[in-house]
Amino acid sequence: NQFNLTTRRCDATTLQALMDDPDAHVLWLDLKDRFGANGIVGCAILRFQGEDAVIDSLMLSCRVIGRGAEAVLVNKIAAIARGRGARTLIGEFIPSERNAQVADLYSRLGFVPAGDVGSARRWTWALLEGEPPVPGWIEVVDRDGEGQ
Repeated sequence: NQFNLTTRRCDATTLQALMDDPDAHVLWLDLKDRFGANGIVGCAILRFQGEDAVIDSLMLSCRVIGRGAEAVLVNKIAAIARGRGARTLIGEFIPSERNAQVADLYSRLGFVPAGDVGSARRWTWALLEGEPPVPGWIEVVDRDGEGQ
């Protein structure tokens, strides 16, 4: 709830349908640091709409907020979107009583404000410029073959 940018929730059936949908991509973040394994701490759902890729959901465990994991997850989302031919990555934030601490996430990562759509605040990233950076202290081990 604290780090759920849209507060959207999926049950197992919906999540499986998204994983099977060619216009969507579901990914998760498994974090290990010098203190040990944290397990799966993040999840994102990406939807493709023409030349746009929309971050439908972005969630991260409160245990790892502020450690740079959010930048890693958004960087990977952007790489996937670019690889699928998207030109623009769109991030949304829908305010709730509990997620105010991440209201500025997209602006902190370098996204450009793109106005509001209903209750959602939107930001964009031009994928032709590459992906949002990952902090230098983080080593990313990409295990694409082990899941979506």
